[in-house]
Amino acid sequence: MYPMKKQFLLFLVLTIYSLLSVKAQQFEGKTVTQTVMVTDPNAPVSAKDPIKSTTWVKGSRTRMEMQSPFMGLIVTLADYDKNESVTLMDMMGKKIALVSTLDDLNKLAGDQGAAALPQNMSCKDTGKTKNILGYTCHEVQCTYATKSAEQSTMSAWYCKEIAINPKQYASFAGMPFEYSVQNGRMTMNVTTVEISLEPVSDSLFTIPEGYVVSTPEEMMKTMHGE
Repeated sequence: MYPMKKQFLLFLVLTIYSLLSVKAQQFEGKTVTQTVMVTDPNAPVSAKDPIKSTTWVKGSRTRMEMQSPFMGLIVTLADYDKNESVTLMDMMGKKIALVSTLDDLNKLAGDQGAAALPQNMSCKDTGKTKNILGYTCHEVQCTYATKSAEQSTMSAWYCKEIAINPKQYASFAGMPFEYSVQNGRMTMNVTTVEISLEPVSDSLFTIPEGYVVSTPEEMMKTMHGE
């Protein structure tokens, strides 16, 4: 099993990963996904239970709410035009708002040995299709190299009807509804279980009162006991 501090970083990466997957100027609404992250194939069933997350998208802004079995509720706000990310956590009664750029947060996770986001993926459309939540989705198989030069794989079912950020997944022509990423000992399976096109309030993208602003670097020093 990963130690708690590495689980924390992995969870931040996982949050950003999912946010990047749904970012789209053309889409405004809400998606609900279930994620299973397995680092030990022999782990008990309870360690593989799905983690539910809800994401709201409006223009270049996103808000994700994810209930972690070991970190509680994690809320991440992101603005892709500004390259900004804010992660809201309530840890042991302390309300913390981690403020960072999206690029720096991903780099920090990679420097700590956590899974890095796939950037330069090589993808191939298999020609297969299937219906997910009433949308026709297409299958792709992808490979990419991690920071440690390990070869990792990703398979996904994406929907051409809903566009996403082309800078993140140039080989995708639409939003991934299901995807599975294998990176070393970690496998992450994400499935969209609900999607709705609806107006989204601007109030969802503001930091609530009562949160202490911090940075990922300051959080890491605290977790290291510095």
